[in-house]
Amino acid sequence: DNIVSYGVESGYQAMDAMGSLLLTLVIVSSAMQKGYTDEKSRSKVVAAAALIAGGIMFLVYLGLTFLGATVSDIYDLGTTRVNLVINIVHGLLGGSGRVIIAVVIAMACLTTAIALISSASTFFASLIKKKGSYEVLVTVFCIFSCIISTMGVESILNFAAPILGIIYPPVLTLIIMGFLPRTDKVFMATRFAFAGALIASIIETAGSNLTVIPALANMGINWIVPAFILGLIGFFIPIRKNTN
Repeated sequence: DNIVSYGVESGYQAMDAMGSLLLTLVIVSSAMQKGYTDEKSRSKVVAAAALIAGGIMFLVYLGLTFLGATVSDIYDLGTTRVNLVINIVHGLLGGSGRVIIAVVIAMACLTTAIALISSASTFFASLIKKKGSYEVLVTVFCIFSCIISTMGVESILNFAAPILGIIYPPVLTLIIMGFLPRTDKVFMATRFAFAGALIASIIETAGSNLTVIPALANMGINWIVPAFILGLIGFFIPIRKNTN
């Protein structure tokens, strides 16, 4: 198997990028409640939170990469991800290491869970428009998540892999396009690029070969080409402005 492509797919399953988008909504909402109502001050708060979170996550994944590299000659490819992490921690810290890794993983997953449950509940509550619906939805999502969690990590990852394979490319496209100036042309390009990434990810997940540039296909990011082409088309589409 291609190591880079496997790494990209495993990165999708971590859901860090998707969780960060949803968690940003929570941070922005909290910042506004604390008095950061203008865009400039609110942007500073979000940027500071992003730098802190990004720095910590960089250190975490740097450490995981180092640990994986140092034990690559001990464990074979048949070792599951869960057993690999547990065995590494047990070898370094002994029996107490399992408790430590359990706490660390729980805290890491808690941020993503809070962001997903809060955002999903807010969205569906806005559709229902009934008093108390947000609290009910949060409870339902929490119970449902607890039930799903009993399936085991590997089963959950296998179930979620195709879904994340479709969702993640357009999400990453939105993140990349977010660094560009906010103009009407960029907005149109973002919509087209999003559509290109989504279509490509659906085709790839369905098992069809969409290889345009072999190097990108080998890395599991073949969706970049259609996203770029459609984004470029969208950028040059004339935009009619309402003069009324």
